[in-house]
Order: sequence, then structure tokens, then C-alpha cells
Amino acid sequence: MTQTHPAIRELRTFSDHYDYDASYLEQLATDSPGAFEAFRAAQGLSTFRDALPLDAHYVARIAAMRVDDCGACTQLNIRMAVEAGVDRDLLTTLLHEPDWLTEPLRDIHDHARATLRNDGPDEERAARIRAPLRRSGIRRARRRPRGMQDLPDDQARLAARQRVHDPDPRLLIPWP
Repeated sequence: MTQTHPAIRELRTFSDHYDYDASYLEQLATDSPGAFEAFRAAQGLSTFRDALPLDAHYVARIAAMRVDDCGACTQLNIRMAVEAGVDRDLLTTLLHEPDWLTEPLRDIHDHARATLRNDGPDEERAARIRAPLRRSGIRRARRRPRGMQDLPDDQARLAARQRVHDPDPRLLIPWP
């Protein structure tokens, strides 16, 4: 009997918990442990939110997944958002009528999409996004999460550029 590598067990637990097909990551861990460890090290980038409110964090993540046309990733992030306590009505609005989001969340949505499309900067929108953070006394430095300082700037962006299909609308939101 062969013993399963701890990373594979973790992936299967994650996959089962979120009903997400992580077989591509299992294959990566098996075929190229070094590449898998580099991918794993970059995961902190996707969960780092510092002072950003939870709903804004997930609006940005889901907007990014939709720009990258990753239906499975979108569904995964919806499930994670629901689990974290993000309002389901907000998620429905985000998916079906993002123009109806409140202005701060619409700014976050539009900024995430524009960033991934490599659109030029919108300084007015960026100022509106930063303003509440300044008022709360939090000043965001341009820094990376702990453990990410040695990663190349574009490593996570390259991984996120894989194109997949849109999520099946019948599957969106019903979890759990």
C-alpha cells in the first residue's frame, strides 16, 4: 500500500469541502513538486486582504475570476464567500447585475477587472477606494504578505491567466 503525500491529502480535503475539482493540482504536486510548492507559496496572495472589508475582498476575487473566464474558480470563490459570511444577495448582484452594486463595491469590482485587463489607471476610482482606508487610520503600504517577499511580481498573475469556461448559472449560489 502506498502512502499518500500530505499535500495530496490536503488537496483532497479542500476539494471535498468545496466540491471543487483540484485534480490538476494533485497532478502538479505529483509531476512537479517544486512547481507545486511555488504555487502553494503564492496562495497567500489570493487571501491577503489587510484592511479591505470581507465583502469587498470577495467582490474583487470573484470579479477577477470572471475576467479570467474561470467558471470553476468563480464557483469556488462564491462558496468560500458564502462560508465566510458574505451576503448571498450581494453575490447574486455581483454575478448578474454588477452595475447595481453600491458605489464602493462597484469601484472595487471595476478596479479588479480593469487591473486584470491591463487597462490604464483610473486615479479617481483609486482615490475613492483608498479614502475609507485612510479615514479609518489605516495606511496601506505597498508590501507583500509575509512569506511572499521572494516571489517574482508576475508569478500569481501568470497562474491566473488560464482561460476556462463560465460557470453554469444553475450551479451558482446554492451551496451549501
